Amino acid sequence: MKKIILSLLVLMFILTGCSKTRVIDFDESGDLKVQVLGTDKTFGEKIQITTKDQDFKIDVKGMNPWKIEICNIDGGDLELAIGVYKESPHHREKAKRVFLYNIDYKKKRLQPKIRISRLNNPLEDFIMKDIDENGQDNIIALEKLKDGTYQLAAYKWTNFSFDRPYTSENFLEKIIFLDKDGRIQIGEEEKNLYLQGGQILWK
Repeated sequence: MKKIILSLLVLMFILTGCSKTRVIDFDESGDLKVQVLGTDKTFGEKIQITTKDQDFKIDVKGMNPWKIEICNIDGGDLELAIGVYKESPHHREKAKRVFLYNIDYKKKRLQPKIRISRLNNPLEDFIMKDIDENGQDNIIALEKLKDGTYQLAAYKWTNFSFDRPYTSENFLEKIIFLDKDGRIQIGEEEKNLYLQGGQILWK
């Protein structure tokens, strides 16, 4: 009997340890801090919103969020760009997508701004950066092409949707975004993204 109780206690300890909440991703801007929280190493279950006046969590388990960035795509209120892994009404397969929301502080919920079904090519990763320096953030997407190469594409908000005015050349080695300022790692080297003549480059 003692062995059974001991085994149950050990099992409970293991299960409790495995279900510990962790920060999957986070971002800060001014007094606003946002965090994706979850028990999984890859996807979150809640988004925590913290300001100097409020601190609350929003249940987003069905969205499978894996990334979050505070941004401003239109010069108005701040948005949250959330990387999700789920189906969409127009693409019934699970895939990485970018959903944008405003924060409804009164009702403590996310207010959808635009939930992008698909970009031009399958999404690998993204950052939000004002790469064309017009005061509004672009989605800088790392996309994987059909031939196995990669491309960077910048998507620009046009009031109802996103255009894709800027791209890079295709490249073989996958880029890692190091921060939202456009610092990247490609191979063993660190570079900075910039725009020149409508093309995304790095140096």
